[in-house]
Order: sequence, then structure tokens, then C-alpha cells
Amino acid sequence: MNLKVIEKQIRRLVSHLPIPGFTVGVAVGHGALSNFVANLNWANADPTKYLYVGAHGISRGMEEAHRIWQTIPESLRATGPDAVAKHLAGLDWSHVVPFSAGGSNDASNGIFESAGLNRGRGARAMTRNEIRAAQQVLQGKAFSAALSTTASRMFAGAVVAAATGCVLAILEQGLEWQRGRIDREEMFRRIARETGRSAGSGAAVSGLMVAVALAFPPLIPLAAHLMLPLAVMGFCATGHKVVRIGVAWYEVLREPCVRQAPSTFQSVLALPPPTRDHESIADQMARLKGIPAGYRFDATEWNRKEELRSPRPEKML
Repeated sequence: MNLKVIEKQIRRLVSHLPIPGFTVGVAVGHGALSNFVANLNWANADPTKYLYVGAHGISRGMEEAHRIWQTIPESLRATGPDAVAKHLAGLDWSHVVPFSAGGSNDASNGIFESAGLNRGRGARAMTRNEIRAAQQVLQGKAFSAALSTTASRMFAGAVVAAATGCVLAILEQGLEWQRGRIDREEMFRRIARETGRSAGSGAAVSGLMVAVALAFPPLIPLAAHLMLPLAVMGFCATGHKVVRIGVAWYEVLREPCVRQAPSTFQSVLALPPPTRDHESIADQMARLKGIPAGYRFDATEWNRKEELRSPRPEKML
């Protein structure tokens, strides 16, 4: 198989892809990954929430506060501080060895646990089963946050992709109807089908990117950088499609304008393509009429010729 056949197959595959939906999905997914990267940066977190949590009013220092922040599952922290506060509501920072029994406020001596279980335990140390149960609760909270974030990004990708795909489908299929290749009912069916495909692809791409990122949080910074060129390529492909549709609409609308335009504008509408950049309409008209290049229009001379050409009105007696 030679390169031309491969190129042809790739072009055929790309032509059948819902490019607007894919582009929007990648853009929404990349935006989510960028937010995840920012949320996983300790410099963007509020340290006051972890300096005194479960410390009986005693500051444990920034280093230990950072370590306590790191005990929260990474996929939960990536979803943002609001999601963390929501899913940690009702949880206490429980000491493995009680503070009253000499336990420290260090991150190694505690875990987020249900407030009811923590306060009902009293001065007793946590058992291994209780620590394991608290860890499972945290993992469940992280999974719930990941599902909620994925669903919201899928919805955003579907809505934006549907709107973008619908606009492009109206322009593209309206052009086919204007050319007489399809009837009105077929035009509406194609618009609805392409809008649905765009919405589905936008939701699928954005949801897949977010789900994979939250399933493997260490890959989030790398994935965010890799998705940027992919998003740029998608926008370029969408822009190329918009330009192609715009040129086709220009050709369709230009033909009746040339036929119906008065004689004054016939020469302007029939101008040849410019031979150099920034060629004005006056220069094109001059070239069309065979006037030498560099000729400058003299308004005074033109007015004098018009006065000689037009009869003067008789004076009223």
C-alpha cells in the first residue's frame, strides 16, 4: 500500500468524523485537565483548613498541614476545593492514638473519618479495621467526586458541541438545499443527525479525557500538555471547514447578484481576481478597461468633461 492510498484513506476517515464535536470535546477536556493541575498544586490550596483541623486549636505548621492535605485522595483534590469541602463535610480528623493519650497532631497519626465514629470512640485508639474502613470511605468519596465531575464535563461538552455542530450543519446542509441537491425534509434530517453526532462525540471525548485523568491522577500534568496541540489541530480543522462553507455560500449568493445587479455594478461584480496584494477596486477597474498602471483619476478634468457633455439648462427670463 503506497502513501497516496494511505493519505486517501485518512482523508476519507477524517471527512466522516464529527470534527466540531471532537474539537469541542478536546477543548472542554483540556480545560478540565488544566483545572485539575491547578487544584493539585499546594500553593493554590487554603492552608488554614489543615493547620488546625483536629489539632485542638494548636497550629501544626505548614509542613504537617501539607501532609494532611496529601492524605486526601488525589482524584478528590483534583476536582477542586469546593468539591473537597463538600465531600469531607461530616468528617473529622481522627487521631489514631488519641491526643489525650499522648498522640501527636502529625499527619501520620490521623485520618479523615466519620464524625460520629470518631466522637463515639472516646479515648480509645483506632484499630486496623477502623483505619481501613475510614480509607474506604475516603476512596468512595473520591469516586463519587470523579463521577460527578465527569458527568458535568460530559454535559458541558455535549451542549457546546451540539450548538457548534448545529450551526455548521445548518450552513452546510442549507447550502446543499440551496443548490437543489436535497429537499427541505432531507435538510432537516441531516441537520438533526449531525447535531446529535456532534453532541455525542463532544460528550464522549470530554468525558473520556476527564475519567481517564481522574483514574490516573499522576498522568494529569502530562495529559494536559499533550491535549493542547490536539485541541489546536481540531480548531484548525474546524476553521478550515468554516472557510470552505463560507466560500461555497459566497459563490452561491454571488451568481444571482451578478444577474440582477444594475449595469452600474456589473463591472464591479465581474472584476477579475487581484494580481497583487491590497489592489483596490479602482485599480482592478482600470486594469479591466485597459488603463495603464499608475493612472490617477483627475476629478476636475472629469467634472469639466461632464459639463461639456451635458446640456446647460436655459435661463429663466
